[in-house]
Amino acid sequence: MRILITILAILAIYVAIPSAAVGRMCSCSAVSACLSFTRASSVFVGTIIAAGNRDEYGRINVRFDVSESLKGVTSELRTIQFYPDSCIVRDLKKGKKLLVYADQNGSVRACNPTREYSRSAAEVEAIREILAEPSAFTIRGRLELDPEISRSAIRIELSYGTSVHQLEIDKKDIFSVKVYKENSYTVRIIYPHQTDLSVRAYPEAFAPEIRSNAKENIATFPVQYAPSTCDDRKIEIRRSSE
Repeated sequence: MRILITILAILAIYVAIPSAAVGRMCSCSAVSACLSFTRASSVFVGTIIAAGNRDEYGRINVRFDVSESLKGVTSELRTIQFYPDSCIVRDLKKGKKLLVYADQNGSVRACNPTREYSRSAAEVEAIREILAEPSAFTIRGRLELDPEISRSAIRIELSYGTSVHQLEIDKKDIFSVKVYKENSYTVRIIYPHQTDLSVRAYPEAFAPEIRSNAKENIATFPVQYAPSTCDDRKIEIRRSSE
């Protein structure tokens, strides 16, 4: 009886450790499909045809029949190694269809967004859009305005070479434009004197140059074309009244 109790206790500890790890992974912060796609070395839709036993480290090798290659997969069959701290590891059954994101080692680890295909329709569609427009690059930002300042008092210009385009500001104080050419772009935000202005911009730009003339302030910052960038990073542009 003492031996049986000891064995049961050891099994309980063995099961509890992966469960805790999976719980931590599944509470990881969500990221966009674009960012998940960019970070992964290979992305595909596939059906499990075989799942091996756990090795001494709790890892499982899973064989897939690939039905759609989205990135970095050239063969119809693919073996992926799932680590015990990956969220999906407890549900790897033959016949299950998954959207798989794998790293450069062909592995799925903690905080990996791999999941059932039936729950990934919007994500797959977003990736297909990325692939359909691989050279498209969005420059966008949000103005945080003093409530007393009218949107009509703010002008936003996008320039590259000798071309200059006016950008519209929507009702949520967001401006956005898609570009398709490799180039260096410049965004200029022109606003009245004695105005507190903050701008959150994407992608990351260099520190803005802020200058003034007799009528207004002009915040200028360059943006480098980078179609593979999906991070949302902040640019703070502030001009306080003196």
